[in-house]
Amino acid sequence: MLLVFSFSYKVEAFDYSSNLKYDLSAVPQQWDSGNLPTKHSTAQYRLISCNSTSDTENGACPIEGVYGPKISRSSPINTWGQIKLSLHEKTTHQNIVVDIGALRWSIGCDDRYPWDINQCKLVNTFPSIIVGMDSNTLKNIPAGIWEGHLILNQRDYTSPTNIVEQVGLKLTVEVTDSSKQLIYFPAFPTSDPRVDLNLNYRPGSRTNGAVSGTASLDMCLYDGGTSAKLVQLQFQDESGGLIGKDSSLFTVYRDGADKNKVENTINYKLQVLNPTTGGHDEVLNGKAFVWKDANARNIQRNVVLPGIPGVSLCLPAPLTFITPAFNYAEKTTGHYTGVLKVIYSISTH
Repeated sequence: MLLVFSFSYKVEAFDYSSNLKYDLSAVPQQWDSGNLPTKHSTAQYRLISCNSTSDTENGACPIEGVYGPKISRSSPINTWGQIKLSLHEKTTHQNIVVDIGALRWSIGCDDRYPWDINQCKLVNTFPSIIVGMDSNTLKNIPAGIWEGHLILNQRDYTSPTNIVEQVGLKLTVEVTDSSKQLIYFPAFPTSDPRVDLNLNYRPGSRTNGAVSGTASLDMCLYDGGTSAKLVQLQFQDESGGLIGKDSSLFTVYRDGADKNKVENTINYKLQVLNPTTGGHDEVLNGKAFVWKDANARNIQRNVVLPGIPGVSLCLPAPLTFITPAFNYAEKTTGHYTGVLKVIYSISTH
């Protein structure tokens, strides 16, 4: 005769949520979730654990509970029970794993314990779970909006394989890096960009010596993950003081020559792709312009920026350099160069 015994536990499951927001210029000393109450008393169900020791998706830690030393209320988070938890960036879908500390305490027992309230009175009081991250963990989370879901099990200490409750924490960490706003040129990731105006002779034009050209430069604007509401750009060069020159144009000069002589200068126009409209804006030399709701069309793209870990989002704003036709016979032969300065600022309001 075969006897089969089975035991059934009704496992309760419920979620808490916590939102943390900070800038990398002012990282908190630590963050903790506050008390996450459980519904089963310390009299029997005093252990907490993870679902896996290796899978970090919902937290990796001991799976049947472990006994830990008593720690004081002010003990640093790195002395708590340690959990590895995956966080996922909301837009770039990048994944990272962070260190989470966990402990338990109960009313009537002022001390804290990792995992198990093993020295508290085993009475019918409902213990709480607290989880947290210290500054070493927080400062290494890149800019972005990161989401994770930690699940901890409350177990029967007399039979640790029995789970009676699952406590979940839906965690959102929004990190900005306001000091890292930058203009990124993908073709020149670590150096100042150089642009050839691509001047070409145009035979058959009204003036047989006509020369003109068009060139492009990919440019992307990174706001430090601050979700900028307003972008301001200004382009300028050193040609503003030239007598008789159209102030809206930009200029390159023959190397080593008198910059005030027309025969030593070549003017060009500048356009930038407007991310809010998809059209091209004419840029005026030295005059700032503003884009409101710059990412309203949701066209930010994933890039890897120098000096910034992981994948970042930047706003595409490619440039077009247009050289109107001119008679090359009126220019002095030589090599022409110029410097264009781009000034970028943002506002989050």
